[in-house]
Amino acid sequence: MVIVLRRRRPWLIVGWLWFLGTMLPVIGLVQFGRQSMADRYAYLPFIGLYIAIAWELAAIVRHWPSLRFAVAPAAVIALAALTARAHMQASLWRDSRALFQHAIDATDRNWVMHRNLAGLLEADGQAEEAFKHMDAAIAIFERCAWLHDNYGAMLVKHERPAEAQRQLQRAIELDPQSAQAHLNLAVVLSIRRQYDEAMLHLERARQLDPTLADRCDVLRVDIENRRRSMRP
Repeated sequence: MVIVLRRRRPWLIVGWLWFLGTMLPVIGLVQFGRQSMADRYAYLPFIGLYIAIAWELAAIVRHWPSLRFAVAPAAVIALAALTARAHMQASLWRDSRALFQHAIDATDRNWVMHRNLAGLLEADGQAEEAFKHMDAAIAIFERCAWLHDNYGAMLVKHERPAEAQRQLQRAIELDPQSAQAHLNLAVVLSIRRQYDEAMLHLERARQLDPTLADRCDVLRVDIENRRRSMRP
């Protein structure tokens, strides 16, 4: 239709091609970032539709001037309704906690938002609430090594090494090549005085990711000091 009308109503084909050309990220043919689809990817494509609608309404009013008295109030009402809805939506962005919680409420099995909210709660000193959201994230995506590693590191900070060890061991089961998980497990094992095993994971972390060498060296010295302090 827009091709047929391209000479008499060029705004239609301009708006339609704008919409199609900028829809690529939304439909997954081209991916930007971690998300294959996101609401924000629709902002630019919809401008094309708005161009087609706005110019077409203007053309209709020019052709039938009597419609001006109906179109103008309708436009005002539509803008007022959109303004009110935009205000409501913006309130969800007042802070990260409100946004993450809304995402959890509005979507199903959103492990990413559970993890994000857990990190925020943990930083605010609400560790127990954070652990609940980490449990929820893992219940949704149990086979995510990164989640288990992340949870293990969080548990270590709050002096729960036995639980941290279970999470980190699971992370390594799922992804034996995770240098960070090996390093985190070495930290937990050293806390639990399992020094020989800690050294093995420390060496594995260094092999997998040489950029962790400095951190591995610091932990190695700490383990050696702990060992010496235990000797009679």
